[in-house]
Amino acid sequence: MDNELGTAKAMLNTIHDRRKLSWEQLKQEKSYEEYRGNLELYSGISLTYEKYVEIIDELASHDKKIHTSIGSDLNDYKVSQDPYSAWQMYRKTLRDNKKWTEDSISNVERSAVDVLNKLAIDTHDRGPVKGLVVGNVQSGKTANMTGLMALAADNGFNCFIVLSGIIDKLRSQTANRIINDLDSSGAGNLSWKRIDKPSVANPDVRNTSSLDFSSKSKNRFVIVSLKNKARLRDLYNWLKNDISKQRQMKILIIDDEADQASINTKDVDSDERTAINKVIREIVDDSNFGAVNYVAYTATPFANVLNESGADSLYPKDFITLLEPAKNYIGPKQIFGIPDPNYAKGLEIVHQIPEQDREIISEIQDGVEELSIPDSMKASIDWFLLAVAAMRVQKFRKPISMLIHTDFKIDSHRIIESKLTDYFKYLKDNYLNELPKFEELYEDEKTCLTRGDFQNVMRGYEGDILNYPEWNDVKRELIEIFKVNSGEYYSHITIEDDGQLSYTDGIHICVDNSSAKGSESELLRLVYPEKIDKFQKAPAFIVIGGNTLSRGLTIEGLVSTYFLRKTDQADTLMQMARWFGFRKGYELYPRVWLDEQANMRYVFLSEMNEAMREEFANYSGGGVTPLEATPKIKQSPSYVSVRITAKNKMQKAKPTEFNFSGMNRQTIIFSEDPKIQKANLVATQKLFDNLEQIGSYNKHTESKLYWENVPIDTILNFFSDYQTIPNDDRVESMDNLISWIKENRQLLMNWNVIYSGKGSLRSAQDGELNIGGKTLDPVKRSKKKQTLPGIINIGALRSPSDLTADIPLDKIPDGFDESKINEVMALRRDVGVYSTPQLIIYRIDGKSQANKDSRIREALDLDNDLIGLNIMIPASNKNNNNNKTPIDYVAVEIDEKYSEPLEIGKNVEEN
Repeated sequence: MDNELGTAKAMLNTIHDRRKLSWEQLKQEKSYEEYRGNLELYSGISLTYEKYVEIIDELASHDKKIHTSIGSDLNDYKVSQDPYSAWQMYRKTLRDNKKWTEDSISNVERSAVDVLNKLAIDTHDRGPVKGLVVGNVQSGKTANMTGLMALAADNGFNCFIVLSGIIDKLRSQTANRIINDLDSSGAGNLSWKRIDKPSVANPDVRNTSSLDFSSKSKNRFVIVSLKNKARLRDLYNWLKNDISKQRQMKILIIDDEADQASINTKDVDSDERTAINKVIREIVDDSNFGAVNYVAYTATPFANVLNESGADSLYPKDFITLLEPAKNYIGPKQIFGIPDPNYAKGLEIVHQIPEQDREIISEIQDGVEELSIPDSMKASIDWFLLAVAAMRVQKFRKPISMLIHTDFKIDSHRIIESKLTDYFKYLKDNYLNELPKFEELYEDEKTCLTRGDFQNVMRGYEGDILNYPEWNDVKRELIEIFKVNSGEYYSHITIEDDGQLSYTDGIHICVDNSSAKGSESELLRLVYPEKIDKFQKAPAFIVIGGNTLSRGLTIEGLVSTYFLRKTDQADTLMQMARWFGFRKGYELYPRVWLDEQANMRYVFLSEMNEAMREEFANYSGGGVTPLEATPKIKQSPSYVSVRITAKNKMQKAKPTEFNFSGMNRQTIIFSEDPKIQKANLVATQKLFDNLEQIGSYNKHTESKLYWENVPIDTILNFFSDYQTIPNDDRVESMDNLISWIKENRQLLMNWNVIYSGKGSLRSAQDGELNIGGKTLDPVKRSKKKQTLPGIINIGALRSPSDLTADIPLDKIPDGFDESKINEVMALRRDVGVYSTPQLIIYRIDGKSQANKDSRIREALDLDNDLIGLNIMIPASNKNNNNNKTPIDYVAVEIDEKYSEPLEIGKNVEEN
């Protein structure tokens, strides 16, 4: 019942926002009559007018609280316009020091204000606020966290605790960055006080009794703490040392990388808890503080929403919100593509590591000394050297890096370093003979990712994109690298007598793991120079490592990545993807080498990530909380084999009863069997013949035909005739879909059918699909090179505009962005067609060609055309309780302790 009510509330919130209706207007009986049908269809509950009004009154109350804060003694949270306020000083730092654009700064402000409005300055009576902010890997979460701190400081919060990882070097980096960004000039009207390693027993740290936490104080205290049980216990004892000061503390806890170390991996049904989780929870749940707000930040939130949900846990009961990446962010969908033919290509920067090369690496790491590194690793090093040379031609001054991540074992890192040394010695001795090979690689890479390709994928990218320099200029710089003196050509970072680090014009090799200690004269671990002004040429680094490079650490100027890891956990894989991020000034140079299995997993993770963000977007509008409608996480199909996270991090995850309600799926996997291909062409012609008997198409627009009110039995007959790959055991298989539709036929009686092709309607020739003597040209879709035997994978079928083909053109607003699926769904709701199931049919030209320079796609080269489908079914919570459809998603099981407050009208105080 709670999920159904949550759905109804979310729907009414959407209507309120999008149609600009006041709550009083929505309460009118005519509004009730207008929206009741869709509300009941989507939510699966019957709404009396009285219940409808009751829900609206609750939403109106919530809406007011968004601006006054939950239980707050402030009248409103404000974005200060005072030029010396914390926010305006931080804004100035982003603009002047970091050279951020106004759009990027505004993006940070919007997201920070969104989170701020969910916090409480007084939690003594209501209890702590617990929320989750979901970003993207390497997308600048720290900037958003710092922006939130600045805004909160302006609004009376006085104690900021940042929980920052498990590695002290990263903690120190985070502390320095936050303090410098908040108080770079010291001219602000607030006084930021950094407290390092607080402890009652530490004589170098003042006790809280001597600090001013009063509401009139301009002091703002910042503690960046390692996620270490001893450090956290010392912190807690320090915080509560003086009860009177404790009651004055208005605390904002920011848990950076909150799915790491903070999660309770002990049995969540017992009283036992992991030490770090226990201390964090004790701080958060201590009612003696004036206010406690716990905000978890992560790009991989699976454990945070799946592990436990009890009142005494860190479950984000109050809110989940999304950080929208800046336009210049290069993430999973930009690299691996998404299911949209306009963007499916992605940036073609991924090279495949052949299976034999993976085996060679494995043997090398097992100690087979006579083997040298395989060709794919040589190519990745060669490209790194070419990128360094090219970027030096372009006067790039910041560090340029390569990452080699083949194993987590420390011995493997040492062995790989030795083999790289051999290869660099060979290149120095033979570089003149190797120059033709370098030139060929350079020209090939220039062709595979052009500046035009980059601009097509990264639409709206801000700033100029430097094109590749000419080969002769690159060759000159490349030769300069090989001519560097032997002691500096390829070396560790050296330590001078005065303790200063020394960098050369050669290549710095860094081995970064937990045992890389170096010596008095050499540093093994990765440390970038603090200042770059003194360098004539950009310093270059190759870093070999494992887990220390998997999270939190930014690899600067990353242009080449060689990645071999056997892990199958989604969160670990995403965090290891250091190639995601911002690449300002060297946009065209990053390349990634992956084996086939890793590539398949990252392609799925890209889809999984987009599905998760669409799911979490439901919570951003208010009116529904993670307690009322639990977030679902998509599980991978068996042929990809990705685990969401470790079992002890998703203990309360339960399979949700999967149904096809809300489905919007496109067929991208086809059989290579010509018999199946021909059978689908025959089945489609049979459907078109039946549609003609129903009546000619209702509408013809350029490249599309459309029929409405097509009976369900006509659709089911077509689905029964349509053949997919043999032994298809995926959840979304046609057999499962047919079974589900039959069980829920009362909700799906009439369908809209669209035939999407190319060009204008023309006369049909023999052998073509024939609709009353007319037809459309087929669409073009190439296939992926890396796929399973007997399978054709086109990656993407549907164009976003096809989803609105059954909407009259005069109802599509000017400036409508068809590329955003949430906007498409909102429009379908607004015009009243969302409740109608939709089938889109595509005929795919069997002779479709790929870009001749593409490394990931190739021509179909088939004797038959393919028939692809997109099936969209409206969302509804009405489903058959006897549904036996396989499980596709998991969600947390809400703790029974929360059941009472979820009843409507009973102490619900959610933002």
